[in-house]
Amino acid sequence: MSLPELKVIMILLTMEKITALLAIFSKTYPQLKEIEIEVIPYNNLFVARCLVDKIGEYIPVKKGRIHNIIPKKIILTTNAMEKQEQELLDKEQDEKDKQNLLLIKSKATMIYKENIEKNIIDYIIQNNNDNLKYENWLKLFSKSDWVNEFDEKGIHRENKIYHDIWDNITYEENGFVLLY
Repeated sequence: MSLPELKVIMILLTMEKITALLAIFSKTYPQLKEIEIEVIPYNNLFVARCLVDKIGEYIPVKKGRIHNIIPKKIILTTNAMEKQEQELLDKEQDEKDKQNLLLIKSKATMIYKENIEKNIIDYIIQNNNDNLKYENWLKLFSKSDWVNEFDEKGIHRENKIYHDIWDNITYEENGFVLLY
């Protein structure tokens, strides 16, 4: 058998797998029953593409809007058909890893800010609401950050996160510090 014949056989086997998967998924998602699959030569623009019909109105979301769709046609290039299953699974795992890292980062940031807020509140309680200054709190909380922000030998970097949390908890007016 020649190489082009092997490629055609691989494409046919892959098409059978895709068709079988669509049959399984269409039991849960009836919209997938009507999907047409087409294989075209690789055109350097895309590896695979899904053509859809829009249904309903736009739905506003956090950063824009989305539209409900029904998939109608999947166009696969010969390049997509030649990809190994493991290669596709690796990309899927990489995407899952990225999502997990973003989740860990957001949770860690939240915990970090909660710890700073708790430390500020403890500082206010320990000082009996007397002589409450951001500079004094920072010196007790993190000597190195205090040096960077206030000491002449430091690099004079403002700690925006600390300032934001301090400002959310305290409010200074006419020489008095109001606490929230």
